[in-house]
Amino acid sequence: MTRNCRRRKASGSGLLALVAAISLLITLGGLLTLLLVCSGCGMIFQEQLERVNRLASSFASAHAQDSNVQGETESFVKDLMPQMGMAPLNLSVMVTSTQAQNGPSLRVTLTNQFPLAISHSVLPDHVTVSDSQTAGQL
Repeated sequence: MTRNCRRRKASGSGLLALVAAISLLITLGGLLTLLLVCSGCGMIFQEQLERVNRLASSFASAHAQDSNVQGETESFVKDLMPQMGMAPLNLSVMVTSTQAQNGPSLRVTLTNQFPLAISHSVLPDHVTVSDSQTAGQL
């Protein structure tokens, strides 16, 4: 009788450990899936911002002789982003002169925050993406 009682206690604790392990695996699997989805969103946002910045650097290069190229480029980017399906959230546009191999050129640096589709207490609710492009000769 004592042997059967010991077996039941041992098998009950084994079942409890199995349930705990499965619960832990499911939780970790869910968190890894969220991380994978958010990483994919970040890559897509980076690609979209790169496209906008390529156009912005071409715009800045074409208007390099204007007195307010910084303001004009920022206005161009703010108008362009909604047309490309993006919202300018905490948008930062910096236009600086730089020296390239072919001579002086302009570097446009964009920084924007993008909201993540999945919100979770462990993951952030937004991602900040930045991109720099150099275009044209002055």
